[in-house]
Amino acid sequence: MRFSTASRSLAFIDYLGRRPQILPRAKCLYLEVENLWPFELPLTSSPPDAINSEILESLLELFSDSITTLDLKFNEFFALPSQKIKAIGRVNKLDNLQLHPQRLYGDSELTGEDATCFNSLMMEAQGLKSLLLALPVSLHGGYSLTT
Repeated sequence: MRFSTASRSLAFIDYLGRRPQILPRAKCLYLEVENLWPFELPLTSSPPDAINSEILESLLELFSDSITTLDLKFNEFFALPSQKIKAIGRVNKLDNLQLHPQRLYGDSELTGEDATCFNSLMMEAQGLKSLLLALPVSLHGGYSLTT
């Protein structure tokens, strides 16, 4: 399942919340969350309809017993509040984690916040079998990948 906007994510969460309790719990093996805004408070320069950490936590809770692959595509540096990192740790069957930070507004250097958040995440998600880190690359000095 892929989510890329806050409005559609919230509508889906609301829809599942209104379903009769008699129905089986919804399942999702592969959860991809794009347009993830890592800051607690939205900035005026945040991307339109970005998914915040509260929405991410709600999606994780909905599918905590079925997600095997979690693919997170951040709009800025990789950072999540500790409560959201713990929510990732509560995903019982999580085998594969993919992290894609995309620097939209600033420098592409790894920050101390990135490293601290990453360390906390690794402590919570110890059952991983696969980890993909798609770190942004900045070629200083005008180098080109094509020749």
